[in-house]
Amino acid sequence: MTGRARRAALRVWAALLLGTLSACTPLYLPPVPERIEPTARLDVRATGSSEEGRPAVEVALREVPQPGWLAVQWFSPRNVEVASQSVRIDGESGGQVVTFRLPADVESESGRWRAILSKDGQFVRQVAIEVD
Repeated sequence: MTGRARRAALRVWAALLLGTLSACTPLYLPPVPERIEPTARLDVRATGSSEEGRPAVEVALREVPQPGWLAVQWFSPRNVEVASQSVRIDGESGGQVVTFRLPADVESESGRWRAILSKDGQFVRQVAIEVD
């Protein structure tokens, strides 16, 4: 093998080696995003019940990080909003239980009622209540 052929063979090997090494190396390293702390949210446990043929929802406030309005929208079995109620809550409301009952001026009917809970317009929970 002459010197010229040896150099050509080395160039081929170098090109192959360079090609295989560059294939294993990532060409782009994505930036690591900054850690974003989640915002504190209202922590509740809600249960529905039927009291004397009328729906009710009991809301246990576990943690209230910010003051605001806790609201409930009542939807009849025909999927029509028939009433809404709200109560003001704050940091001292944690650990309390709030009970919402279908207002007396709304006629109750048998079927599946829904109570949509929200805090300051943000959805919190939906509760389905069967009324016989």
